[in-house]
Amino acid sequence: MKQKLLMLAVSISLITMLIGGCVEETTKNHPPVADFTWSPENPKANQTIKFTSTSTDPDGDELIYTWDFGDNTELSSDENPTHIYQEPGLYTVTLTVSDGKNTSNTSKVINIQVAISSNLPPEADFNYTIENLTVYFEDKSIDPDGNISSWLWDFGDLNTSTEQNPIHTYSAPGTYNVTLTVTDDNADEPKTDTVKKQITIQ
Repeated sequence: MKQKLLMLAVSISLITMLIGGCVEETTKNHPPVADFTWSPENPKANQTIKFTSTSTDPDGDELIYTWDFGDNTELSSDENPTHIYQEPGLYTVTLTVSDGKNTSNTSKVINIQVAISSNLPPEADFNYTIENLTVYFEDKSIDPDGNISSWLWDFGDLNTSTEQNPIHTYSAPGTYNVTLTVTDDNADEPKTDTVKKQITIQ
């Protein structure tokens, strides 16, 4: 009888340990680990910055994201948001991640530099020669640090041209305001310049 009671007690103890282990195994949750990067590494004011979460969760749970960009703007819940800072300065960016049970956050300081353009603008200019109602235009525009990539002429009579050195014939004598707008060949930060001249057709 004693042996049966002892075996029963051992069995109950084993069952209790197994149940307890299962409960502990099913209820234990590991907190996520928050981390992120951004690009470009040295951003400037008014430049779009892409933030990328590299956060992980040991349990493989789906994460909920909350971004605070440190400039009193609206929070973002995107996994990989973009953001634009209007002014240069130091900003503390905080990413908080949650797996629904535990949360984790990390903060990093981002240095937004002054947006100084390295691209010099072009200088629009032109000459012209008048023969009766026909005008021969000659582009004299220059770009100090590159080349002119496009031209837009407005002849002042509702006609336009995108040629570099156009020839235009007016329908009647008169005074016309001719405008030339040129654009440089800088693909990242193209700049334009405009010049206007008044011509008289006799």
